[in-house]
Amino acid sequence: MLYSLGLFVLLWYALFTLMLWKGWDRLRERSDLISENNAQNLPLVSVIIPVRNEAEHIGALLDALDKQCYPHDRYEVWVIDDASTDSTTSIVLDLQKKVSYRLQLESLLDDRTVISPKKRAITHAISLTNGALTVC
Repeated sequence: MLYSLGLFVLLWYALFTLMLWKGWDRLRERSDLISENNAQNLPLVSVIIPVRNEAEHIGALLDALDKQCYPHDRYEVWVIDDASTDSTTSIVLDLQKKVSYRLQLESLLDDRTVISPKKRAITHAISLTNGALTVC
């Protein structure tokens, strides 16, 4: 009984994995639909990244955004720095010259009276964005 249950679970897992793999392949094929011809019909997307002392991770994140298949002229990225004390801002400033999308850095002053600094950063960033869609 236990053997047949284990075999059933194994077969179900293999079938589920195969379905995910096929779906991923179809999704990759559809990314070709985003061509130069219809790129101007796509909405402008604003990406908000609130950060504080994220020097270890911000470079990889911004590099990954540069590898997206969405047309680079159809999205903007706003990095909102909430008084980082590490090299987060210098990394973003260096990458501004290298990435192919619009990358903006906004630095907020350190305000210890704010209860939720991340909420403050997101609220400030929303007022700066131009996109029809905003992602945080």
